[in-house]
Amino acid sequence: MTVAWLLAILAPRAATADEVYGCVRLGDEMAGKRTLELQGGGPPGGKIQVRTDQHGNYRVFLEPGRYEARLIAEENTEPQVVHTLPAPVQLDLNFPRNR
Repeated sequence: MTVAWLLAILAPRAATADEVYGCVRLGDEMAGKRTLELQGGGPPGGKIQVRTDQHGNYRVFLEPGRYEARLIAEENTEPQVVHTLPAPVQLDLNFPRNR
């Protein structure tokens, strides 16, 4: 009985997660292999990290909501606010290089 109740609570939430994908740039260049960190939208204080490929592309499944995106890089980058939808969405991110 408890398992069924738990699944009933979690299933609608999991069913709303959808694919978010795009390309990450650092300044005028593709980010290359880096880590993109997304915080918010899910459990309080929860962070999701996803690796970009050699071209700076990423793909992740996220709950709809507001996230703060940070690029983990040698250079400091300003975080960006992104909004996800209950549908697949392409979000290309461009992090300016701090000088």
